[in-house]
Amino acid sequence: MTNLRDAIYDTIRRELNTLLRIEIGQVENVYWHKTDGDYDYNVVDVRIRDYRAGHSKELIRRRIPVLQREGGRWQGTPWTPKIGDLVVVLFYQNEKAVVLGTLPNWEQPPLCRPGARGFDDDVRKLAQWQQPSKDGLGQYIVFPPPRKPYCEKWWGKDRSRIFVLECPLGDSDPTCQTCDDIDKISDCSKSIKIYSSEHEEHPDRVRINHNTGSFIQFERDGSILIKNATSCSSPQGRIRFHPSGTIEIVSEEGDSAGSIITVYSDDDGDIACEMRHRPTGALVRIYKSGQILLRGDTIVDGNITVTGSGSVVGAFTHGDGPCCGEMSRR
Repeated sequence: MTNLRDAIYDTIRRELNTLLRIEIGQVENVYWHKTDGDYDYNVVDVRIRDYRAGHSKELIRRRIPVLQREGGRWQGTPWTPKIGDLVVVLFYQNEKAVVLGTLPNWEQPPLCRPGARGFDDDVRKLAQWQQPSKDGLGQYIVFPPPRKPYCEKWWGKDRSRIFVLECPLGDSDPTCQTCDDIDKISDCSKSIKIYSSEHEEHPDRVRINHNTGSFIQFERDGSILIKNATSCSSPQGRIRFHPSGTIEIVSEEGDSAGSIITVYSDDDGDIACEMRHRPTGALVRIYKSGQILLRGDTIVDGNITVTGSGSVVGAFTHGDGPCCGEMSRR
């Protein structure tokens, strides 16, 4: 026999259910807002999963609006869950529904946060969507692994941050369980790496990478390195800005290949600038004193005017014209 207290509780529960209740469902269709004239304001169809066994028909709630993070007239951050996502649906006044958000489940476990203090890692990973598959009961249960992921991640352990498109680590390890440091993501990627002042190896470094292996790198001491490559295993030339202001341009990788041009700052030695061809040792150097050094065979095509005295060590030959020295004055 039902006592008075239970009867009151049942009455209150029934009344609350007419005003407010929560249901769990799976997204069947997504309607995003494409033109200013349509009324698909980012809504979804949801198959309700929690209903009585033996119900005469499946329950599908049609065109439910989705709670948005930001809003405004023609502004905000539009968002909808994807087909197959498990969502929480709030009903108020027993008829009006809104999707509050998504839930992880056995078919769609969340990505890992393996940082030393993983609880304060902040990550946003998006991937190219692929159609999931249904089982015999009409529920989506097979979800392909993420492809070509885009990720924004902030590691709480030292506050380093990365933006990476088509993450190579995310492709090889879709769970992200090994992504516990910014350098776990290859520099051979389309990424921007921002190292914190507390990073153990590269404090305050900022590096912009391309998946060919080319990059621009800024260091704490003020130096800048720009390097190009045709592939990750084939680096080419580089430009290096030193903290002193000296600038170095190198055409090829290797100690004995290519050419080097160096422009020295006022406080960096006696040389003003120089050009060097490493395979032959040919050199053009200008000193801050005004002297010029040429090393290697020299060809001058055109007229030469010499102001001041000069001397020649070794043989000197010329074509038609007056001879040098005493003979030229006779």
